[in-house]
Amino acid sequence: MQVDWVLLVMVAFPIWAALDYFLGRRAKIMAYLGQPSSFNLEGEQSAGVRTHSLFIANVGRREATNIRLGHKTLPEFKFLFPKLAKAPAPLFQVSALPEGKEIIIPLLAPEQQVTISYMYPASLSIAEINAYVKSDVGAAKMLGVLPLSPYPVWLSFLAVQLLEIIPITVLVYYAIIKVRP
Repeated sequence: MQVDWVLLVMVAFPIWAALDYFLGRRAKIMAYLGQPSSFNLEGEQSAGVRTHSLFIANVGRREATNIRLGHKTLPEFKFLFPKLAKAPAPLFQVSALPEGKEIIIPLLAPEQQVTISYMYPASLSIAEINAYVKSDVGAAKMLGVLPLSPYPVWLSFLAVQLLEIIPITVLVYYAIIKVRP
């Protein structure tokens, strides 16, 4: 059986391009916990205080909607950054659930990151505060480390383009060689 390489390239390339277009252009939520800290306040009323931060980022190419952060216990002192002074809608809302509370962020643009810092008494732990992070596109991927881009954007772009162009070039080359007598 002889393979018709021209036909194979003509059929496979549009399918490959369509999959790349539709699967690559969506919202993708990533979350990671900042370093927890513990402080002892001294004075007449000495007490222990803990803090930590939750970073939420949309690393996809589309807007993420209805990002929900579940909390078993939501501390009274929380700070959301960036805080918009004059926003058309509130940046976040807090809703009560049967087993805790939920912070709802209505919209997170592509490449946008939000930081939520918590301060709570030493009797609570992180596991008793944060429960989940999810959105309309699914659950967020929780990372254990701060994600950093190890290479410049132009180099990553060049590598992806080469990984796409080289196989296509090889297929077209073999298709032309097989067509010629």
